[in-house]
Amino acid sequence: MNRLVTRHSAVVGSTGSGKSNAVANLLGAVSDQARFKSARVVLFDLHGEYAKAFGDQARVFRVGADTTIGERELHVPFWALTAEEFISITMGATSGTPLTLLQEKLLSSKRASKAAGVAHGLPDLTVTIDTPLPFSVYQLWHDLYSLHCATHSVSKNQNQTEATRTYIEEGAPPAKAVGDGDQLVRPRFRPLKDEKNDPDKVYAGIYGDLPRGHLDSLESKLRDPRMQFLFRPGQWAPDKDGTTAADLDALLEAWIGADKPISVFDLSGIPTAVVDDLVGAVLRILYDAIFWGRNKQEGGRERPLLVVLEEAHVYLGPQSKNRAAIAARRIAKEGRKYGVGLMLVSQRPSEVDTTILSQCGTVVALRLTNDSDRSQVTSCASDNLKGLFSMLPVLRTGEALIVGEAVNMPIRAIIDRPPEGRRPESDDPMVVVPKGEGGKRIRSGGWTDPVKDENYKPLVEAWRKQDPNAGTTQTADSET
Repeated sequence: MNRLVTRHSAVVGSTGSGKSNAVANLLGAVSDQARFKSARVVLFDLHGEYAKAFGDQARVFRVGADTTIGERELHVPFWALTAEEFISITMGATSGTPLTLLQEKLLSSKRASKAAGVAHGLPDLTVTIDTPLPFSVYQLWHDLYSLHCATHSVSKNQNQTEATRTYIEEGAPPAKAVGDGDQLVRPRFRPLKDEKNDPDKVYAGIYGDLPRGHLDSLESKLRDPRMQFLFRPGQWAPDKDGTTAADLDALLEAWIGADKPISVFDLSGIPTAVVDDLVGAVLRILYDAIFWGRNKQEGGRERPLLVVLEEAHVYLGPQSKNRAAIAARRIAKEGRKYGVGLMLVSQRPSEVDTTILSQCGTVVALRLTNDSDRSQVTSCASDNLKGLFSMLPVLRTGEALIVGEAVNMPIRAIIDRPPEGRRPESDDPMVVVPKGEGGKRIRSGGWTDPVKDENYKPLVEAWRKQDPNAGTTQTADSET
């Protein structure tokens, strides 16, 4: 167990080889609370396969969670990201003066924040733009928009401070309508007017000529309902003053607390454009917390954490520079010392970064038919075991070769399927449904039976809601 968890592992196999069942079986065993009462496992599930695979052993986090079946809403506080992660996810490439303005606003907002309603108590000089302190992203957008779009009664070449003070004291008409950051209502400014002999001229501000594509990108993300798990993260959502109802200790307890040994992050409802950055951000949050608190009671050296990356080839490609790959490389190289272990799961090991895969001390290899995939797995084993992997193309479904530090000798084994009701949703759909006793088909469906009462409306409802279970109860009630 020590070497399986902290020295990393990989579970590889072609689609249909029994990989998902193997992962469910392995995780069910390592989180057996009769033996391991304080197990901590985090599983990143890209396709929503494992929501029911662990029963009451797991807590499932999902965007748009169905709380009636025990799911929990997925919240990732944007203010727990580093400045680089935050800017990458919300605004994209930003540089020059816009980046400087953004960093200044971030720093001043974080210094004034109150996590869980309590002042952070850190000296201002120790607070950086990467310190995980809450701030209002909506107020940040409002303030940056005002800086870029404000108009003034004097030109940028004049003394704007004195002119603005005089402009207000003389009782001239207001230059803007304030707007509302929380509602994403843009502040309105008087239009530019620079006509000769007109005493009421209106000029652009000193930042009026700067590009503001990053602000438009931020505004579109703030308006996107799919991104509310990030920008309105429940009790971790800050108000205008940076005050939240809960702090990061409550978040970590929700994610890796002792009440359940396994946490499943169902990312099937996350926009594909931000999945890489989101996985990287959550990995980095967990690793930083475990790293800096490694000597505390809940730190990694006292209670190691196992992170399972399903479909690893999707976001851990060779030479990949996305945030998930950066975080995974860091854990692969350094995690052992601080109690953070990786388990990579992939059907295409040849498409996984070799730096990460080479750090996996244990390999569970199911059937692999592709030559480049077999070569990648073989390269991770010692020379005297390479002949063993020649049988990978002919392994049966559920059969695996297990080699590495977690076993005393190479093992060829059949991995049992989890019991009914505790299996991932990864079984092959049946085209021809077999017959049971008495010649009766074991279930309907497939291509064998004629279609009755064809109705695509529930399918469209599930598609629109991005929830495969949407409308299930309603349909069952109507049929009854």
